[in-house]
Amino acid sequence: MTDISYPFIEAKHITKIFSDTAVLIDVDFSVCPGEVHALCGENGAGKSTLIKILSGVYERDGGELILNGRSLDHISPKEALNLGIVCVHQELSIVRTLDVAHNLFLGNFPKNKFGLINRHALYHNAKIVLKQIGLDIDPKISCEKLSFAECQLLEIGRALNRNAKLLIFDEPTSALTPKESTVLFSLIKKLKSENVAVIYISHKITELLEISDRITILRDGKVAASTETASLSREELIAFMIGRPLDNFYHKMKVKPREVALSVRNLSKKGVFEDISFEIRRGETVGLFGAVGSGRSSIAESLFGLQKYDSGQIFINGREEEINDVKHAISLGLALVPDDRQINGLSMLMSVLNNIMLSRFASINGLEYLNLSREQDLAEQYIQNISIKTPALNTPVYRLSGGNQQKVVLSKWLMMHPEILILDEPTRGVDIETSAQFYETLSDLASKGAATLLISTDISELLGTCDRILVLLDKHIAYNFNVHDITRDTLIKAIKGED
Repeated sequence: MTDISYPFIEAKHITKIFSDTAVLIDVDFSVCPGEVHALCGENGAGKSTLIKILSGVYERDGGELILNGRSLDHISPKEALNLGIVCVHQELSIVRTLDVAHNLFLGNFPKNKFGLINRHALYHNAKIVLKQIGLDIDPKISCEKLSFAECQLLEIGRALNRNAKLLIFDEPTSALTPKESTVLFSLIKKLKSENVAVIYISHKITELLEISDRITILRDGKVAASTETASLSREELIAFMIGRPLDNFYHKMKVKPREVALSVRNLSKKGVFEDISFEIRRGETVGLFGAVGSGRSSIAESLFGLQKYDSGQIFINGREEEINDVKHAISLGLALVPDDRQINGLSMLMSVLNNIMLSRFASINGLEYLNLSREQDLAEQYIQNISIKTPALNTPVYRLSGGNQQKVVLSKWLMMHPEILILDEPTRGVDIETSAQFYETLSDLASKGAATLLISTDISELLGTCDRILVLLDKHIAYNFNVHDITRDTLIKAIKGED
C-alpha cells in the first residue's frame, strides 16, 4: 500500500466558479512522492480545472493548496514550474515551425559560457531523450513534418527534461498504440522509483487500473470516490464515473456489407506510406492500426484532400476520383474526424453552433441557403444526443474541455449523415458514456449503408466496432484481419512484425 502520510501537494476543499457555474465544489485531492494518483471522470467533471489550479493556471475561488506541508496563498504557472510541477497537456503546445530538438528543450536550452544556446549539446541531449521515449526521428527535422502522435511523444519528452517533482499527464496515450504506451509506462515506473509524484488523467479504464496506485473520480465537480486502485474493479470504476452501470458498450449490430463504397489502389506518398490498397463496402467498418510514424493519419488526410499523394487511385462508388480539396471530398459524401482537432477539426474562436454547422456551410452551393432556425435546432439535438457540456450555443469552442471539443467535431460530421466516414482517433479524450453513445451511432450509420474507416490506437475499440482490421507496418499494409479471427495479442504481435 502506498504511504500517503506526506503528500507532495494537497488540495483541500477546492472550489472554482466560472460565470456563476460551480465547476469544482469542495474537492479534496493529494498526491505523494513516488505515487501515481489517477484522476478520472466524464468530460466536464472538472479534471482539467483542478490540474490548472494545481499548476497555477487558474486561481481557486475557495479552499487551500498545501505544498510540502506549506500553505500557498498564490501560485503562478512560472512559480509552479520552478517548484517542480510540470504538465503534459492534452492539447499540444509544440511549435510546429521549430525542429524537434528546440521543441524538446524549449525554455530550458543548454547554454554555453556566453549564455547562448549550445547547439552541440542541444542535439546530443535531444537524441538521448528521443531514445528514452522510443521515437526514432532526426532531432533536426521540423515538427511540421510530424504526426499528432509523434508530437504527443515530444510533449512527454519535454516534460522529462524539467527535473519534475510532480508530473501531470493529461490523456498522454490518446494517440499512442500499446507499443508506445508500454514505453511511457516504463518511464512512469522509473519516475516512481525516483520519488517523483505523478497525476495521471485518462479515459482508458485498462491503463488507469494498470498504472495507478490510487484513483479519484470526479463527477459534476465533486469527488464521487477516492480509493486505492487495487480495491476497484473495472465495472465499479465505470459506475462511479457515470453514476450507474454501463451495459453493451460497443453496440455492434450485425450488418451485411453491400457494394464497395471506397476503393484505394496502390496509393503512395514518398517517405510517408507506400502501395496502400484496400476497399470498404457499404455497411462495413474497417479499422486501420499502426504504430507512430506508420503513416496512418496521412492516409486519412490524403483520402480527404488535406494532403497530396504521389501516385495511386481512389474510387468512390466505382468511379475514379482525384480528390484535390476538402470541399470536393465533402461533395462526394466523405467526412473526416481528424487526429488533431485544433488544427483540422475546429475553428477555435468560433462558437459551438458555427463549428457544428461548418460541414453544412462547406456542402452548399451558391443557389442553396441555410435555414438558420432549423440548423440551430439540429445543433441543439446533437448537443443533447452526445452530451456536449457548453454554457450556450454561442460559447466559443476554445472554452470547452478537450473532450467536449471532440464531441463538437463528431457532431459536425454526424449531422451530415456521410456515406464514407473516416475517423482518426474519434474518441480521443471523450468520456466513457459518450464513447458508448458514439459507437451506437456508428453502428446505426453502418446499418443505413455508411462505409467507415476507423483509425485507432485503442485495440478494444477496434475489436469492438470493426469488421476487418488492416495493420500498417513499415509504411504499408502488412495484414488484413477478419475481426472474428483475431485477439488483442494478434494485433500487438502484428504491429511489432512478429508472426
